[in-house]
Amino acid sequence: MRIKTGIRAATNAAKNSQYMDYRVGAALFMGSRFMGHGWNWMKKTSPASNSRFKCIHAELHCLSPFIRKGIDLTNAHLFVVRLTPNNLLAIAKPCKYCQEFLKDLGLRAIYYTNRVGDVEVMTI
Repeated sequence: MRIKTGIRAATNAAKNSQYMDYRVGAALFMGSRFMGHGWNWMKKTSPASNSRFKCIHAELHCLSPFIRKGIDLTNAHLFVVRLTPNNLLAIAKPCKYCQEFLKDLGLRAIYYTNRVGDVEVMTI
């Protein structure tokens, strides 16, 4: 698995987001095989939610089809990026809720862009 390939796929996914301040994209790979992608999109996550953040996170959008089908993700790698309004890479570390979600799924590693656009890896 080449990290650049994963980051490129997640960057392309982020370009689909219509939430211009925080365009986040995620790409899933099993070994070197691209499995799918997702991006954050504006939809209230729950009618009871009072959070100011009313969007589906890119990680959830990316992984939902695999979860619905019962696909084992224990050896998968997830790549997450955020694009600024100027198309620069920015911090995209998954939030604590997404981290718990990814841990429960058993993903092997999560690669994400940091504050300066470099790639970091999280093993959970």
